[in-house]
Amino acid sequence: LYGLERVGSLLETERIGDHPWYLDGAKHLLSQQKDLGHWKFNEDQSDTCLSLLFYSRASAAKTGQGVGTGLALGAAPVVGSDDSIGEVHIRARGSDPLILWLEGFDDAFLEEYGNDLRVVEIEWMVEDAVVATVAGDPDRAWSPGDRFTARVEIEENGPYEVQARVLVREGPQAESEYSSQRITVHVDTVLEDWMESAATQNSRNFLRGRRVTATATSQRGTDSPAGNAVDGLEWTRWAFAKDDVVPALTLTLDRSVRCNRLVLGQPGGRAQDSGGWDQIRKVEVRWNGAKKVGTVIEMVPGQMRPTVFDMGVTKKVRRIELRILEWDKVGSWGGAGFSEVSLELAR
Repeated sequence: LYGLERVGSLLETERIGDHPWYLDGAKHLLSQQKDLGHWKFNEDQSDTCLSLLFYSRASAAKTGQGVGTGLALGAAPVVGSDDSIGEVHIRARGSDPLILWLEGFDDAFLEEYGNDLRVVEIEWMVEDAVVATVAGDPDRAWSPGDRFTARVEIEENGPYEVQARVLVREGPQAESEYSSQRITVHVDTVLEDWMESAATQNSRNFLRGRRVTATATSQRGTDSPAGNAVDGLEWTRWAFAKDDVVPALTLTLDRSVRCNRLVLGQPGGRAQDSGGWDQIRKVEVRWNGAKKVGTVIEMVPGQMRPTVFDMGVTKKVRRIELRILEWDKVGSWGGAGFSEVSLELAR
C-alpha cells in the first residue's frame, strides 16, 4: 500500500484507474488495525510504520496552505481570494480534480453574527456553473475547521474562474446568501485525450530517419535553425526572426512519401517556455512546389497541443512549404515557429 501511496501522491492524482486509491486503502487499513492501534501483517514493526506513511500521504509535498483542508497539497498552485475584501474567503488548488475549500470569513462579518454564524450550505461555482453543493450544519456555529471542501473533475487544462455562494441562517425562518470574490485558478495536470497520441507522434512520423533539407526565410538566433523542425525533438524548434514579415519554412525530402496527415507543433510546449513565444494562428501549406495559393490551416489555440490536419486524401509528398500568415505577438521573447513537423499515414 505504501508503494500505491507513492504513485498516487507523486502523480498528484486522486484515482488510479477507476479506484479512489486513498479512500480504498484507508478503509482497508482501518479494517486491519489492531486494538492497540498498530498493524501486524508480518512479524515486525514495519507494518505500522508503512501504514502510517500511507495514512499521512507522506510522499506528497506540503505547502502549509492546506492546513485544515484534510489534503496533502503538492506542487499544483494554491490560489486565494483577497482576505481583506468581502465576507467570504476561499482557496482553490489547480489540480485534477480541482480542489476548492473555504478559508474563512471576515472578522467583522463574524462579529455581526456574534460569532454564532450558522452555515446552511455552500455552492461552489466554476465558470458560473454550480459544480458542487456542500451541506453545512445550521444547528451549530461555524468553526475555523469547517472547510466545506469540494473536488471537481476537470476535463481540460486552462484557467478557470471559481466562486462560492454561502447560505447562512438568520433566524428560525430566514436565510441570507453571501458570495466570495471570483478567483482564477490555472489547471495543467489533466491528462487530455490528445496527449497520448502526441506523446507517440514521433514513432508515426514519416520524416523520421529520412534525409530532409530544411530552409527558412529567417531564424531567431543560432539555437533556432530550420533543421530543428525535423530533428525528432519536441524541445527544440525553428523560430523566425522578429523582423521577418513573411516567415516560411520549406522541407524537401530525398524521396517522396505517401501520407494523409500533417501535424504541426509550436514552441512553448514545455512549462519553462510558457509565455515566451508568440502563437501562430494561420498557416498556408503548399505541396510539392505548387505556385498557387495552398491550403490554409487554422492552428489549435495555445502551444501545448499540436495541430493535426487531415489532408482528406493520401498523396505523395516530396516538398512542403509552410507560410505563416498570422500570429499573435503575445510572447515575452518574441518570434514563433515550429517545434516539430510530422507527416503521417492514418489508417
